Amino acid sequence: MGGIFTQKKVIPYSVRGTVNWTALPTPFPVGYEIPVESTITGYRSGPKWDSKVPTGTGEEVLTQAIAGNHFLTPFDNGHEVDIVTRYKPTTSHQGKTIRSSFGDVTYVQTDLMPSGSGYDPIPETDLVYYGTEFISQTRPRSAVELSSIFAQLLSDQELPDLKLKLIFDKVSFFRSLGPAFLNFEFGWKPFISDLHSLLQQVLLSYQTIQQYSKDGQPGKTVRRSRTINLPTEITESIDIHAPSVGGSNMFTGFFGSRVVQAYGNTVHKTTAVDKSIRFSAEYAYTVDVGKDVFSRMHAYAQKATALLDIRVTPEVLWELTPWTWLADWFADVGSILGNASAVAYDGLVIKYAYVTCNTSVATIFSVDDFDFFEYHPGTISSYFSQRRYQRIKATPFGFGLNPDTFSPEQWSILAAIGMADNAQNLHGR
Repeated sequence: MGGIFTQKKVIPYSVRGTVNWTALPTPFPVGYEIPVESTITGYRSGPKWDSKVPTGTGEEVLTQAIAGNHFLTPFDNGHEVDIVTRYKPTTSHQGKTIRSSFGDVTYVQTDLMPSGSGYDPIPETDLVYYGTEFISQTRPRSAVELSSIFAQLLSDQELPDLKLKLIFDKVSFFRSLGPAFLNFEFGWKPFISDLHSLLQQVLLSYQTIQQYSKDGQPGKTVRRSRTINLPTEITESIDIHAPSVGGSNMFTGFFGSRVVQAYGNTVHKTTAVDKSIRFSAEYAYTVDVGKDVFSRMHAYAQKATALLDIRVTPEVLWELTPWTWLADWFADVGSILGNASAVAYDGLVIKYAYVTCNTSVATIFSVDDFDFFEYHPGTISSYFSQRRYQRIKATPFGFGLNPDTFSPEQWSILAAIGMADNAQNLHGR
C-alpha cells in the first residue's frame, strides 16, 4: 500500500593518522571516522515497499492522509519529500608527517582536523507559513479588487455629493451661470475632480470584471509562481575542546606528548545558511457574470471614456442627464460584487500548490592555538557542507489543513469540478 519511508546512506570520512614508534614493530593507527549521512524521506509504493514498515517519526499524519487518498487528485499526484545531502568534508592540512624532537615517534599520513568538526542539524523552515503567505499574495485578485473598488466608492466621504440628484442639481446650477461658471473655482473644480474620480472607477471596474470573467470560465485555470532568496544567516561561536585538534585520541597520551608543544582548547566555528524558497500553484474558480450584464458594463465604460476624453462643461453634462446609466452601473457592480465575494472566500480551489525550500549550510571550524615541537601548522581549518531540499504540498483549500475538516460546502465545490466524490473523498488519478 505504500507510505512514508526514510532511506539512509552513510559514507564514513576517514581522518587519517598513523604512528611509527621505534619500540613497536608495526605502525599504530590513531585516526578516526566522521559519518557522512544523507537521507531521503518521502512517499514510496509498489512491491518493493509493501512489506516494509513506514517511518513512524513525525510523519504519521501525512502517511494517513496519503493512505486515505486525501492528497491525490486528478490534477495533482505528487508527494512531499525531505532530502538531506551531506558532502565529503575537507581539511586544510592533509597527509602530514610530524616528528618528535627525540626521534622515537613519527606521525605519518596524518590529517589535522579541528576537534568537534562535524555536521550540525540543518535549521528548520516553516514552509506552511510561507505557503500560506504565497497563497495570500498570488490568489486571483479580481474578486478582491472588485470588493476594493466598491468599498472605496462607498467609504469616500466626498462621494455623497455625487449622488444622482445632487449631480443633476449641480449641473443645473453651473449651467445657469453661463460662461461665468468658471469663476466659481472652488465649486466647479472640486465637482469635476470628484466626477473624474468616479468615471475612473467605472473604467477600472470594467477592466477588473473583464479579467475576473475571463479567469472564471469553466476549465480556465490561473497559474502563479514566486521565488524568494532569504538573506544569508551567518553565526559565529567558540567551542571548547581539549585538545583543539585531533579529537580525544589522535594526539593524547604518550604519542601526543612526544610531538605536541601546545594543545590548545579553542575551536572557532562559523556557519553560513542560505535559503531559497519557491512556490508554484494552479487556481481554479467558476463564475458567470452574464452576457447582458457584461454588455452593460462595456457600455458604461464607453460613456465614462467619452466623458474623460472631452472638455467637460455644464452644457455637456446637461446633455447626459438624467444620468440613469450611472445608477445602473452602481446596481450591476453591487450584484457582481456579491458573487465575487462568495467566490473569493468559498469558491476558489487550489488544483495544486507546492512550496520547496533549498537550504545550504556551510560550516568552517578553525584552530590557531595548536602547535607541535618540530612542525608549525598555523591556522588549522575544516569545511563541512550540506544541503536540504524540502517540498510540501497544499490541500485544495490551503497548506497545513486536514481534509477531514472541510465543510460540506467545500466538498460540494470539489465534487463539482471533479476533485471529489459525494462520499467526501478526493479522487485519485
